[in-house]
Amino acid sequence: MFRWPKPWSKKRGDRRTGSAVMGSVGEALLYAVLFLLGVVGLVVMIASAQLRLWPSSYFFPELYFVEVRTVVADKFLVESKVVDNVQNDSSPEASTFRPELLVEWMDDDVVRSSRLSLSDEALGREAGLAMLDRYEQGESYQGWCDPFDEQSLRMRRPQRYRFGLTLIAFVVTICLGGAGAVHAVISFGTSPERRAVIVGKAARIDVEPDYVSRENIYLNVPAVDDMSNSPGVHLAYRLPIVQSPLLRVLAAALFCLVWVSIAAVFVNVTATDFVRGEPEWFLGLVTLVFVGLGVWSFRYFWSQLSFAASVGPTSVEISDHPLLPGSAYQIVLTQAGRVNLEYLDLRLVCQEEATFREGTDIRTELRQVHEQEIFVEEDITLLAGKPFEHQDEFQVDADVMHSFQGENNCVHWKVVLTGSVSGVKYLRQFPVVVFPNGRASSVSPQTG
Repeated sequence: MFRWPKPWSKKRGDRRTGSAVMGSVGEALLYAVLFLLGVVGLVVMIASAQLRLWPSSYFFPELYFVEVRTVVADKFLVESKVVDNVQNDSSPEASTFRPELLVEWMDDDVVRSSRLSLSDEALGREAGLAMLDRYEQGESYQGWCDPFDEQSLRMRRPQRYRFGLTLIAFVVTICLGGAGAVHAVISFGTSPERRAVIVGKAARIDVEPDYVSRENIYLNVPAVDDMSNSPGVHLAYRLPIVQSPLLRVLAAALFCLVWVSIAAVFVNVTATDFVRGEPEWFLGLVTLVFVGLGVWSFRYFWSQLSFAASVGPTSVEISDHPLLPGSAYQIVLTQAGRVNLEYLDLRLVCQEEATFREGTDIRTELRQVHEQEIFVEEDITLLAGKPFEHQDEFQVDADVMHSFQGENNCVHWKVVLTGSVSGVKYLRQFPVVVFPNGRASSVSPQTG
């Protein structure tokens, strides 16, 4: 019997019903639509406010009000009779009152007049007279009106916080939609438990190597194809870096661009209100918050850019790969830049990673089990066009565990460089593979 695929997934015992793929696609589409709605809404609101078009002109007419000096020409207390639905000849008719003012003001050397009500609700006689007593005939008072609409005059200052809250809502929608769409694409086809493991591993910036060919007896030893396919200048191989500094600069640039653009929009709206003489203090405070975030994001981007430009790229070359316990190897470190380094520390590090279930949660622990110093240099001056180069020799201890990649346990080896610039430390990692002793020649794609 044909069954329509369900866009949701429900767990029943050890199996799940529904389509996980459709669920992931639907989640990504939902966040993408949310992101697009936020972008379109923000652009439409700002553009319509600047061009005096719908929907801003309809929902937020207070944006266009300007301050005027009005003179009370006359006062009225308009009486209205209230007719009961139940006819009762013995009861008198009830009356309600509405206080009104006839005011005049100057607009481009033209005297304009308007009759406006001081209350949107019908009042009693005493309440209406009390409201009229606030204004003296012939006196001047502050008022607000839309220059293109004479009937929009009001004696109370219009509140403009609704427009600012609407912009904030669209900005939050953009952030939530964008973050949700990126998360849905990255975690496509993975379970919530697996997503938690991926997040934990990404936070440690580690490498997930592939398995070697099934023809090799070491099925759980990571492959070295992607680590040994780049020849070096001084030695046989140049090791890949775990994360390039350029990625952090690009991420900081994107973050800065988003927040500076948002801050610019708020500054434009707030400055327009101040030029018109109608400052909205709540919107001004919100603008200050976004301006502060924009300034902080720009400073962070500038610091990342300056650091990347001053320190420069790092290259590590090695005489042979994969490594064997008990064997000695040549290594060359090249550090470019234009800065004074307090020290450079190059080490060979081994880390064990274990993934286990604790109740309904999946946890991952990472522990450093071996550390071997290769060399340490202090007080290094980097000059443009003259990178720091150092060649040394190290030997892998004979009793160490080889690289291992299993379903729940991993053993990772790395060459780790630690440096310090004006008290600020930086870390760069280069993954390597250690094979069981005596089998490297049968599985290595190249020979030194």
